[in-house]
Amino acid sequence: MVGIFLGWIGVIIVALLPPGSPMTLEELEKKRAVSSPEWYEKKRGELFAARIHRQCPFCKEDMRRYASVCPHCRHESQPWTLHEGNWWVKADGNWHRLDEIENKWVPAETPTEAGV
Repeated sequence: MVGIFLGWIGVIIVALLPPGSPMTLEELEKKRAVSSPEWYEKKRGELFAARIHRQCPFCKEDMRRYASVCPHCRHESQPWTLHEGNWWVKADGNWHRLDEIENKWVPAETPTEAGV
């Protein structure tokens, strides 16, 4: 449509525009009521999977969530496991799921819930 009004200059301007900002969890939660459950769960899984970094418990630098050794300080820590769109960690013999919206760990209620 822009090309009709501005010709090739308009096409070049549109091509140089930065892409739209990615959806945040807060925006997704606002759209939850008006979207299909399948679309919501798919987008939620994509957003959670895209978050691949965590803070090292020792040096507080970013490291990959599934890493067991920090690339900065070389300390070992429990790696996280991505399973069906949720991050899991085993602590004290029990599995815990990261609730990304609340930003806290939730213990698995049943062994089949963890499924990891």
